Amino acid sequence: MQVPISWLKEYIEIKESPQELAERLTMAGLEVEAIRLERYGFEKSWVAQVQDVSEHPERPGFYVLTMNCGDFRTQVLSNLRAFEKGEILPVACPGFVLPDGSVLAERRITGVESQGKIVSEADMELSDNDEVILPLPREAKVGDILPDLLGYTDTILKFDLTANRSDCLSVFGICRELRAVLNRPLKKTPFDFTLETSPRDVEFTVEIKDKKLCPRYSGRLLQDLEIKRSPVWLKRRLIAAGMRPINGIVDVTNYVMLETGQPLHAFDLDTLKDRAIVVRRAARGESIVTIDDATRALTPDMLVIADSKDPVAVAGVMGGALTEVSEKTKNLLLESAHFNQRSIRRTSMTLGLRSEASIRFEKGVDPTRTADASDYAAYLMQKLGWGRVLDGMIDACPTPYKPKTISVSCNKIRDFLGDSAISNDFMKDVMRRLDFEVAEGGSAVSFKVSVPGHRFDMGMWQDVAEEVARIYGYQNIKSSLPSMKVHRAAVTPNVAFRRDLKEKLVACGMSECITFSFTTLQELKDVWLDDNLQAVPLLNPLTEEHTHLRPTIIPNMLRTISRNQARGNPNLGLFELGKIFLGPGVPVEKESLVIGLCGDMWRVPAASKVQIKMEQYYVIKGVVEDFLGRVSNQPLLFKKSTMSLFHPNRSASVFIGSSKIGEFGELHPQVCRNFDIRTGVALAELDPGAILSARPDTLSYAKFSRFPASARDLSIVVEEAVEAGEIRDILIKRGGDILKRADLIDVFRSEDVGQGRKSVTFSLVFRHLERTLSEEEINGKIERILGAVKEKLGGELR
Repeated sequence: MQVPISWLKEYIEIKESPQELAERLTMAGLEVEAIRLERYGFEKSWVAQVQDVSEHPERPGFYVLTMNCGDFRTQVLSNLRAFEKGEILPVACPGFVLPDGSVLAERRITGVESQGKIVSEADMELSDNDEVILPLPREAKVGDILPDLLGYTDTILKFDLTANRSDCLSVFGICRELRAVLNRPLKKTPFDFTLETSPRDVEFTVEIKDKKLCPRYSGRLLQDLEIKRSPVWLKRRLIAAGMRPINGIVDVTNYVMLETGQPLHAFDLDTLKDRAIVVRRAARGESIVTIDDATRALTPDMLVIADSKDPVAVAGVMGGALTEVSEKTKNLLLESAHFNQRSIRRTSMTLGLRSEASIRFEKGVDPTRTADASDYAAYLMQKLGWGRVLDGMIDACPTPYKPKTISVSCNKIRDFLGDSAISNDFMKDVMRRLDFEVAEGGSAVSFKVSVPGHRFDMGMWQDVAEEVARIYGYQNIKSSLPSMKVHRAAVTPNVAFRRDLKEKLVACGMSECITFSFTTLQELKDVWLDDNLQAVPLLNPLTEEHTHLRPTIIPNMLRTISRNQARGNPNLGLFELGKIFLGPGVPVEKESLVIGLCGDMWRVPAASKVQIKMEQYYVIKGVVEDFLGRVSNQPLLFKKSTMSLFHPNRSASVFIGSSKIGEFGELHPQVCRNFDIRTGVALAELDPGAILSARPDTLSYAKFSRFPASARDLSIVVEEAVEAGEIRDILIKRGGDILKRADLIDVFRSEDVGQGRKSVTFSLVFRHLERTLSEEEINGKIERILGAVKEKLGGELR
């Protein structure tokens, strides 16, 4: 947004220099990005003095003038009259922009070069007479720049506004801010006029079919239209604000938009079928040729302005070529409307089309000034003699604006800003200066404000505090340390538990990874190897890779492992503790923990570079045992897993008591191939909720025996189908209180053991709390154990 200071001065008295004005506005939250001079293409013109005059050698009536422009000399050909030495004249040099838009260039006339021209009244658009030399004031000095000398130069403030300050995308919006910042009254408003209308004898209709996307639409007619060039003052205002003059009618609509912030559009009424306006969504397959002669495909989520049959404009973005105002236009329909911000932004982005109108609509315009802006534009057109305004405006407003009311406590604002010097009356005065209606509250230190239509970004008392602070001046608020009560940091039990789990996993040698909570059905299929998938779909996915909420963290873990391997990092020990979402229907959110291992993370001994070959299953089992042993002191139970993503004979379910904690094992080779993983991977998926439930509320301690332990290794031959866990259950049950540990240390198969049989070796540790155990006691326990194994599992001592 850029505004000439001369335009601002029409509404408010400005005594400050441009630099001081820019500083005041910037400190009030309206950043002035740059200050520049606008000379409207006249910058290449100077006051010059004739130094030498000679007749053209071949062209009678032409004179060759050598001109002193102060810092340089130039040669000009002229056929106006015979000038005398010492005369002061206005001279335009190459680069000077002529009224028709062409740029003055050097030229050669019959062998003599002309590097400029004498400036006429027509050149500066003072009249249409090209033979009258532009008169200069008495104070003109050689070297003066003409537009600066004649007062044509404007100082422009270029603003870099924040997204919420759409009310300042207009000259009058900036003036409202200046009234508050400078504490000076406005001289007038754009709406201080009296519109004279004629009886309307032409009918037209307005129908709003989508009231949510178009809460208000105003239509007014003008007749006996004449399409003329805009006056100089209007064209220069548009150029100063960064817009290109087109024709009188279009220029007025743009001028009113720049002055009030309300975009307008003019239709040729006679090109509208049935003289009807229908505000609706585009039908599937519809298209429109916009005024830039581009054909644009429309989608059903786009709002359009249509006649009784076809779209005639993309609402809030750009008009259609078939209904635009032309030299043949005699009857004009002037549109002023209020559209939904998100709808305009989405349409503008989809079409790749941003206009001055769409910029304002997508940021928000004042819904209460829709009809007023239309009346203002009609008033200007009539005042300039371009048409006759008809009465009977159709102002369809199915959803009137209802102002919000904010209750404000003065003490809260003072505490919030940290400055007790801000008075109650000052706060109220600031809000009145900013066009808020102020009413007394329930006490002497409170009040209520009614939010005007142009400040819809206001919604709570903190917003009022910000308005007070910026007008008061942030630089005027004294710096002081806030007084506050200090409390000990309280950690919720859930946060403490999550921290504890992560610390234990790091202690086990793991590294944490964090991924998005999204996945795809294809990734889930790659993991589970079937089509029976249950995942919660996203209504508005960010990308094609993020279509569903994840029901498991496993695909994310495998993607992380694959990405690391592809970048030369093959040895990984990772974990992720995060949310998963179980569907279908209303998603159930819960915690999940996944551990992933690949490569050669573990070496024995730790300082050695010699790799100890160990099956991934035993590595992940060791990690799970180590981790759960750190989290809970309850005994673990392992059973065969049936999950399809694991190797059928190298996976297990882990239990604490009767509670299932999760599954772990070596990953199925096909799953690895689906994720481009070149080596074996072991995974564990654990339920943190089950771990927490199985974890004792208080730690319990057992008395330690002072007497020595006795160790025995027991190798039992059983059928291949017998699980080691079944043998361990019998060991623990028959070993009684004196059996302290029963650890599986080996599984052996050979011809000596027998076809379809295996030897399972456990390391047993016996110890008594009160005495040293005898050989007879230990041997008796072992005999009872072997008897139970033979009876229940058909096993025998090897």
